[in-house]
Amino acid sequence: MRASSIWLWLALLPACGFEAPAPTPGDDPEDPYPGGAPPTDPTEPPSTARHCSTTDTALRLCLDFDDQTTIGSDGSTFNNPATCTAITRMPRSHDGVTEQAGLLSPTSRMTVAESADLDIASNLTMTMWARPMGYPKRGNAYWLLDNNRQYFAQYLPNGKFRCGIGTTTVDAEVGVQENRWYHVACTFDQSTSSLRVYVNGHLAGCRAIATPIPIDGTEGISIGSNLDAGETFSQPFVGGLDNIQVFNRTFTSSEVCGDASNSGCWASCL
Repeated sequence: MRASSIWLWLALLPACGFEAPAPTPGDDPEDPYPGGAPPTDPTEPPSTARHCSTTDTALRLCLDFDDQTTIGSDGSTFNNPATCTAITRMPRSHDGVTEQAGLLSPTSRMTVAESADLDIASNLTMTMWARPMGYPKRGNAYWLLDNNRQYFAQYLPNGKFRCGIGTTTVDAEVGVQENRWYHVACTFDQSTSSLRVYVNGHLAGCRAIATPIPIDGTEGISIGSNLDAGETFSQPFVGGLDNIQVFNRTFTSSEVCGDASNSGCWASCL
């Protein structure tokens, strides 16, 4: 894709903060996807509607922050709830519908216990909405999700999202702005040797890798921070996260585009 095309779709991209009042979702008149939430059943109260793809049997984890009883409730059928500390809710709106998102600070912790359900070797999709507040310091990263030594997603100091499996990573070819919601997706398909990163449904980076995803990690998953052996946390994400989903199958480009509530997405590697 030519550089001019890259910056054109960057301009169209639609990201929450802590330590300051959360901006009102959808308050940017130039944001074509304010809030970025998929539509919900209008007969359900917005405060209780769930947004997990429970009809997809490949869904292994879904944290959507919409369960009013337990903030870390897993909306998948596999029952992998998250243990949460210092996480509050914030609204995220789209098309007149408001749902709940998680608001994370540097002291927040959100962990999912080790489970064989989440040890995924050959076909993987991670999707989520992220609204970073500010940029990480140089040499660091905001970690969106980390299944230690297996698969992960990050937000980098240059404003780019990164997906990784094992020690292999792929970066989005374009950066994004702070304090705006973005849909981020990572996919891996061992049969096609392809690791991909998507932003707002657009295919933003590809890398060829034929080896399977390591499944030897035993620490579980951390949402919003890097997780190392011995349950050591570092490089926390500061901002909003929502609809964090992990599947043991590889989404097509059109499926990622739809999950991002978008259409006409670019689907060719840059």
